[in-house]
Parts: sequence; C-alpha cells; structure tokens
Amino acid sequence: LREQGHLALNLLSQLIRNYQLYSADNAIFERPLADFYEQLTGLFDRLGEVRLVVVEGQPYVGDLRIRIDATSATAVTFLGQWLERHGLGGWAFGKPPSRETLGAFLSLVSRARFRKTDPVGGARIWLRRMGFDWMEPIPPQRFREEGEEVLDEDDGLVRANQAFEQGVSAARGFFGMLEKTGVGSVLD
Repeated sequence: LREQGHLALNLLSQLIRNYQLYSADNAIFERPLADFYEQLTGLFDRLGEVRLVVVEGQPYVGDLRIRIDATSATAVTFLGQWLERHGLGGWAFGKPPSRETLGAFLSLVSRARFRKTDPVGGARIWLRRMGFDWMEPIPPQRFREEGEEVLDEDDGLVRANQAFEQGVSAARGFFGMLEKTGVGSVLD
C-alpha cells in the first residue's frame, strides 16, 4: 500500500507540473497518466475512497504516512506547495473515473484558480460545474501540538459561543465600571 501510494503521489505531482507546461494533447502524458490511473484503481480496490493529502510536507494516502526518499522529495515538495498555494490539503477520489476523465481533470485543475476567501468551497463549486462529481477537495491539515485538545465541530461551536458570551459580559462589566466612575453611559 505504501509503495502504491508513493508512486501515485509522485505521478500526481509529475502530471500536475507537466499539465502546467504542456498542451493536454501532448504525448508526454500517455505513460504517466496510464501509470497514475493504474495506481489509483489499485488503491481503490484496496481502500475504496482514495485520499491523497500532504500535511506539513508529509504525504499521506488515507491515514497511512508515505515515507519520502531522495527521489520523491522534490515531487512531494512541489505537490505540497501547489496544494498550499490553492488553499487545499489534498484530494479525495470518491470513485474511479475513466482514464480520459482523469486526464481532463488533471489538465484543468493544474491551471485552475480557486477563491482566496474559501478555497475549498470554491474548489467544490468548480468541481461540480466541471462535472467532476467523483472528486472532493480536502481542506489543509496540520499536526496537533502536544497536549492540544481534540474538539469535534459541535463542541468547538459551543466553546466559541461561550467565549463570545464571556467577552460580552466582560465588556459590559468594564463599561458599567466606567459609568459608575462618572465617565458617562457608553453603552446607550
């Protein structure tokens, strides 16, 4: 699985870089696209959904970290920087597309620009508009710091609301104190 993931990430990086440089009908894509398609379908057979992600320079296929060697360091660095520049952490392939559709996706995504304010949402809209409903963008990921608490989405929202209410309460207390000292009513 690691070997397949390693090869898939290297090929993905190579294809994105080459699609930026050459026309999509160039023969340079035939072999690497066939190899990437083969690796991707092999990963589908083993994993179902295939998630290719780069987290702080470390490549992953699903939850499996792929070791970087001297031959893949440049490819992983390029892919990580490309994803970061686009505000993404990676791609989730929901089902295997045809080889032709995969080539069309790579050709178009290599030149795509997503919204800066919500790049993942922009990528999602772009994917649906282009008909690539088998693909999903993954937001940027990061490693947790030691001792950092893990919050699920609902718990994080509750804590954010509590912090907001505490801030409002502190502001009211501060302005109430100012009013008592004769500064005047600043809350009205």
